[in-house]
Amino acid sequence: MIKALDDLRAAKDKEVLACMEEFKASKVKTTEFQKKFETDYSYSTLTQELTYRGYSLKWVKDTKEIKVKMSAENARLNLNMTKECKERYEKFLEGKSYNFVHTTAALMNYLDEVEKKEIKVSVEVV
Repeated sequence: MIKALDDLRAAKDKEVLACMEEFKASKVKTTEFQKKFETDYSYSTLTQELTYRGYSLKWVKDTKEIKVKMSAENARLNLNMTKECKERYEKFLEGKSYNFVHTTAALMNYLDEVEKKEIKVSVEVV
């Protein structure tokens, strides 16, 4: 656990997230956070720091189920993607039958999440 507020603010995301994981694993009440971990900041300061960095608390189910209906009316579409994505997807599909099921599930899930504003897509020029 990072002890000082200045160190918390200067820490890398990975280190701050590790603090949150340590807290969650301890099962300590939020009101006892400072005393238990001997920090000069509160639990709410830790959550505010993560929020400031773009993280958020969410209730999520462990597994999301996407149903794809089997159909005789499948269609083809030539899609452009990054080389990295293509290679990863081809490796993922190895040994799987009905490749269209995985492609359909991936695209439908992506479209749903973008439309619900659950994810934000941006372009990074390298």
